[in-house]
Amino acid sequence: MKRLSAIGATAVVVGVVGATVLPATAASAEDREGHKGRAVGWHLRTGKHTAMWTGTHVLDNGSPALCLDLAWYGPDGTDNGYKKTGAPSELTKDTQARLAALAAKYGKLPDDVKGRNTTAAASLLTWALAAHDGIDENGYNGEKIPWQTWLTKGMPKGAIAGYGADAKVDTAPIVAEFNQLRTEIQKVDDAPYTLSVEGSGKTFPYERTPEEKALTLKVAQGDKPAADVHVKTTGLTNVAEPKTPGEVGTTDAKGEATFRFTPDKPGTKTGAKFGAEVSVNTPTFWHTDRTVHGKPMQRLIYFVAEQKPLTAAGEIAFQPPAIVITEKKDRATGKAVSTPATYEIHADDKGAPGKVITTVTTGKDGKSQPVDLPAGTYWLVETKAPEGYQIDKEPKRIEAKSGEQQVITVWDNVVPTPTPTPPSTPPATPEQPQPKPPAPAGVVPSGGQLARTGTNSTPYLAAGAAALVLTGGGALALARRRKAADRP
Repeated sequence: MKRLSAIGATAVVVGVVGATVLPATAASAEDREGHKGRAVGWHLRTGKHTAMWTGTHVLDNGSPALCLDLAWYGPDGTDNGYKKTGAPSELTKDTQARLAALAAKYGKLPDDVKGRNTTAAASLLTWALAAHDGIDENGYNGEKIPWQTWLTKGMPKGAIAGYGADAKVDTAPIVAEFNQLRTEIQKVDDAPYTLSVEGSGKTFPYERTPEEKALTLKVAQGDKPAADVHVKTTGLTNVAEPKTPGEVGTTDAKGEATFRFTPDKPGTKTGAKFGAEVSVNTPTFWHTDRTVHGKPMQRLIYFVAEQKPLTAAGEIAFQPPAIVITEKKDRATGKAVSTPATYEIHADDKGAPGKVITTVTTGKDGKSQPVDLPAGTYWLVETKAPEGYQIDKEPKRIEAKSGEQQVITVWDNVVPTPTPTPPSTPPATPEQPQPKPPAPAGVVPSGGQLARTGTNSTPYLAAGAAALVLTGGGALALARRRKAADRP
């Protein structure tokens, strides 16, 4: 870091505050090594006699610094005790951290009215912080300036005024900025910055198809969140998306940023390495070679907004899968069935088969390929039986356990072979008597009877007469028995 060895106390000549046009040139200085810079701020007066330059000095290499141009010396012209290099030993670590924070945030503002007002307020606050630590920042010829009161109770209106060429500067915005900054700066302390990964080390259930996960990155100073810190990944392990390391984001008011990623291999550990940078430098104090009337005229407090790297790593893990193998066997023989059977593995849905997870087919050894599953309840449903076997319509419940392999045996029955039934012989039909054909005309049948015209009804008449005789005889016998029964 190059240190300024001399800086001019030249006032910046401006017009009425509020005008949008500022001078093209500003107070400038050149250190002994020839590095030039520019100053942004106002000449102000505190008290009756003390005048100071309040603003920043930006080196030509881009490093921001608060440049304090104040007559810091005792009424007798002696040095107030500062060394040429190094921060005063009276300053606490918290004060140094606050001075560094001011430099990092306000040490490089634009050369416009608002920028000059803010840098002037930040410069005034640095002196108030020094006074808080007991360093007597007296003004010209020992004039007492109420830095401590301004820091603790606030700067009153009219406490400062423009000076010299900047006599017409409206100082009300500077007073308001000072009072706002004095409240903000109290939140900064010397606690170290940390980068942590929330959710790192968490174990998730096994996933056959990895889903997007998230890790929360936190940047803090002590127990206080650090906002507006850029966080990035510097390395990835088993990550499918994003494909390459890069920007994660900027921390929010809670000091948090979220890294979203998708693992690329089921069941493997996955994660990333992270990095961030924060301003953690401490101020450097020294005085210049310039004197006025034989007295040291200026004290410069110069800060470089150096960046300190923060690193962290985070990863997540998965439970090992449950391995399920389906096996088909013949119920009768107990042997494996070599012809393929097809099964669906379903998720559990309130004690019944739900969504289909995958489909498996048994091979010649009767077994399917291993299936990796998250631990839980599943159902095995046969959808196609082996050739020659009956399909098993009863779903099989599976309790899959993480890290364990189990074989689910399904027993099938052979399709029964039907017993052949001999054909039945229909009953024989009795032979019916065939009527004799009539004798030819002119032929006398045996018995010497001549043929008669018409149908020969003699046999029928004889049969009828015989029936009548039998019927009549039966009736007569019945009547006689009844008459005998009626006798006393």
